[in-house]
Amino acid sequence: MQAKVIHAVIGTNAWGTKTYGKTPKGKVKVIQTISEMMEEAVKRNYLIIDTSQRFGLGRTNHIVPKVISDSVMISSHFIPLTKGGDEDDDLQQSLYEDLGDFKRDKIAIYWLRQSSNLTGYMNDMIILYRQGLIRYIGVANMKLEDVKKAKAILDAEDIPLFGVMHQYSVMTKDEEVKQTVAWCHENNIQFFAWGTLENGLLTGKTKGINKLEAKAYLPMIQTLRMIGRDYDLTPAQVAMAYINCHGMVPVVGIWNMEELIELDDAMKVDLKAEDMALIDKMASYINIVSLSNGLITLANRSVKKVIRNI
Repeated sequence: MQAKVIHAVIGTNAWGTKTYGKTPKGKVKVIQTISEMMEEAVKRNYLIIDTSQRFGLGRTNHIVPKVISDSVMISSHFIPLTKGGDEDDDLQQSLYEDLGDFKRDKIAIYWLRQSSNLTGYMNDMIILYRQGLIRYIGVANMKLEDVKKAKAILDAEDIPLFGVMHQYSVMTKDEEVKQTVAWCHENNIQFFAWGTLENGLLTGKTKGINKLEAKAYLPMIQTLRMIGRDYDLTPAQVAMAYINCHGMVPVVGIWNMEELIELDDAMKVDLKAEDMALIDKMASYINIVSLSNGLITLANRSVKKVIRNI
């Protein structure tokens, strides 16, 4: 397994909150909160943020230059609007727009987040890479077959595939995604895991959470909480530490000091092998139904027996 180069990445989707934009006062408060958090993040060596033109209701890109210093690297995504890639899906134009929003002359990591028209888009990425507008190239949310194809295209041009990004959490059972993680480790490629906290459902907090979803996640949260007592960690911190201990880079959405400290403390913990195995066992008893706008988990009745036997 490769040594991790990056501990964690700060996700920015939550930066375009409902509070931001409602009133001038709301904007100032959000900007100040994020700025203070990012200043501390740099001190703690969290130097990468992950963003997209679609994050935060389209607001995040405009917040970014107001809250980060030049020492922070930007990871951004090209997400085609159509599966086939029509004239409105111009990767190069999208990058130029990002550069304008961020007031930067290059993007640290640029991700292609769709496998349709893969060859065409990868060739666009190569042009931008040669022009010095992209430092590293990554692919996101792709099947392993497409990831390998993307790598082959880059290999032919003697350009490394820097990273692969996909949704991954303690709940993940998708064998192809797990194979992708293993392939990345074998090929010395960083695997970045977004959705580590399942849109907040693994935090154990119920505010703003659908009650049905919260109830379905309860068996896993109880397991994480029980494990966390031995490390003085919250369920969310155990979930983040689990990703880190698997050699993956968690991409975690945070926007205030409390969440930064929670992330930092989690990254310092090495979970015991038996605790990792227990989490995997609990996940095996839970069925996950993927939806277009999130995840709903349906727990089997047998989960209750597992909890009683823990």
